[in-house]
Amino acid sequence: MNRTIKAVKKSLASFLAVLISIAVCFAFLPLVSFAETPSTSGTCGDNLAWSFDTSTGKLSFTGSGQMNNYDAKLDDELGIRITTAPWGCFYNDVKEIDLYTSVANVGNYAFYGMTAVEEVGMTAGMSIIGKGAFENCTSLKSIVLPRMLSTLSDNAFLGCTSATELNIGMNLSSIGDSALFNLPSLTTIKVDTANTTYSAVHDCLIEKSTNTVLLGSNTAVIPYTVTKIAPGAFYMCKDYVISELPVNITEVGFAAFYGCSGIAEITIKSKTVTLGSFAFDDDVIIYCYSDSAAKTFAENSGIKSFNLDYCENHIFGEWTVLKEATCQTTGEREHYCTVCVYKEKSSIPRSSHTFGEWTVRDEPSCKEEGVKVRRCIYCTETETDTIEKTEHTPSADYQYDSTGHWQICSVCEQRVNIEKHVYDSTDDTICNICGRERSPDDYIKGDVNNDGVVTDQDAIYLLFHYYFADMYPINQPGDFNGDGAVTDQDAIYLLFYFYFEDLYPLH
Repeated sequence: MNRTIKAVKKSLASFLAVLISIAVCFAFLPLVSFAETPSTSGTCGDNLAWSFDTSTGKLSFTGSGQMNNYDAKLDDELGIRITTAPWGCFYNDVKEIDLYTSVANVGNYAFYGMTAVEEVGMTAGMSIIGKGAFENCTSLKSIVLPRMLSTLSDNAFLGCTSATELNIGMNLSSIGDSALFNLPSLTTIKVDTANTTYSAVHDCLIEKSTNTVLLGSNTAVIPYTVTKIAPGAFYMCKDYVISELPVNITEVGFAAFYGCSGIAEITIKSKTVTLGSFAFDDDVIIYCYSDSAAKTFAENSGIKSFNLDYCENHIFGEWTVLKEATCQTTGEREHYCTVCVYKEKSSIPRSSHTFGEWTVRDEPSCKEEGVKVRRCIYCTETETDTIEKTEHTPSADYQYDSTGHWQICSVCEQRVNIEKHVYDSTDDTICNICGRERSPDDYIKGDVNNDGVVTDQDAIYLLFHYYFADMYPINQPGDFNGDGAVTDQDAIYLLFYFYFEDLYPLH
């Protein structure tokens, strides 16, 4: 009996050990299991289904009726807020959303934080877009609302920073807080002309009943018919520029023009307009009247301002060039009084031409001068100038006659380096330059005293010859002035030749 009981106890112990081992294995099973693949389809309403095509990035919906509402929660692993909708795990993969079926609404936060979405198509009959439905869809290129949409809930398209176009249908009558806030890339705003609540004027979204600009684009022009600028209407529109606030504006809301870095200065002539906190950037310059609400706003906000009230004796600052003067047109400049905002303009005279480098048009030679030209860098005006002739290229050998020697230019074939023969003395018969040997019959024209050179002494010798021919004989005809006779005038002519050889050539 005791032996049987011991056997039963031993069997039970073994069985319990096996059970404990199995339990331990199951306890650690999740640690070694593979992660589940997220579902690419499912339901999102009583009669509504969704599916995601991973190959195209398209999220599609089929069926009809109401879409479920969702929430936006912080993903601890990703560190960002995304929708809790079942397709939320594809937040960075969905590029297109197809809502063309009979979807009655878009649920709250349905596509919150889906940063890769570029295009959304919605059925014309949709009536409501829920709270935060497309918030922070930062790649969405355009916002085209359904024609029959009546309600755009709070934050619906908040932070869609890449959207350039907003198109509103005929039936929209309610836009929630911040539904269209922080859309800094907008360039076009359109509203169906049949809409009785809103209109679009010069790319501004206007609430008709209050004459308020609810939203502006980078290309907007504020109409003079409106009286209010809503909070954040132009928030972060970096390319938006406005130089003067329309005088009929009575209120500019919180951060209405905040982040509009294109607004460097603005004139506010209304003395009573109310400006909300951060209505403009801190570095903007405001021109306003000294007793206006805008002046008080500027002082309280630490914003630089100038008075529109003109002073009697202006103290001008430095000139600012508005348009540079060129050689074709006058320029323009302006400067402001440093006390008030009186502005004075003046023209800048046309500048002289600014020529570039010289370019050789015609190469010079020893025959003729060359031509160089240069062009103004701002217009077609040109300037030309001559280039001096080049030097002759003389041949190596000399040619000569009894009066002198010379070389021939190899380019123009003219005589160059023409000189008289050079001898060491009157007894020397070989020219030191060309090597010609002279004969007793050779003479140098004008060298009547036969000393080998023509000087003023030859003129004196010729004069003596005229009076004392026998005592002062000459070796050549003495009619140097070519009048047919040898007289004292030839001596004077020879003297002029010595000093002015080119003007008085010897005959």
